[in-house]
Amino acid sequence: MTIRTRVVVYVVRTRELLVFEGASGYGVPGGAVEAGETVEEAAVREVEEESGLTVTLVRKLGIAREPGTFEPDFEHESHFFEARPPEGSPDKWEHVVTGQGRENGTRVRCRFVPLAQDIALVGGRDAYLSAL
Repeated sequence: MTIRTRVVVYVVRTRELLVFEGASGYGVPGGAVEAGETVEEAAVREVEEESGLTVTLVRKLGIAREPGTFEPDFEHESHFFEARPPEGSPDKWEHVVTGQGRENGTRVRCRFVPLAQDIALVGGRDAYLSAL
């Protein structure tokens, strides 16, 4: 079994959570940690690539392990963070994903929604919502 380190970032603004609206539900920023990168650097990079926002990390919430979604021989070790968006961030916008991942070039709908502990996030990314 190979461990793949990734990050998941909850971008929180005054009791609101940044989400991506997709066909299968809400998502939040996250992805793989690149070689030579700390998990903190990866968290900031992933949010910028996926939403266009440059965030400030507030705290690390914890680590969760789960089987890989696309590669069954991998186990994901996900580092969860809380972050703050820059002042004046819009309520909703569209962004074209940048970076080297499979989502590169994809247009995503970003928006802030009221933060509730029962928000269902795709891909098991709701593991630390209750810590917010």
